[in-house]
Amino acid sequence: MTIDELEKYFETVELPLTIKLNTAITITNVPGFVKSHFEVLNNYRGNNSFYCFYKRLMLLKSILDENK
Repeated sequence: MTIDELEKYFETVELPLTIKLNTAITITNVPGFVKSHFEVLNNYRGNNSFYCFYKRLMLLKSILDENK
């Protein structure tokens, strides 16, 4: 999934305020998390040093899809 496709996904899905990604990570402001992660990805597009931002968004997407 491309960054643009992922961004379109998050524009259409209803986001909870908080969510637990795993046992170590709880997001307390999901909309802010999504916004800030896309800002980083779009500012550093193509720079693999920031791949972890993409991976966290994909994990969030996976959890949201499971909870539908």
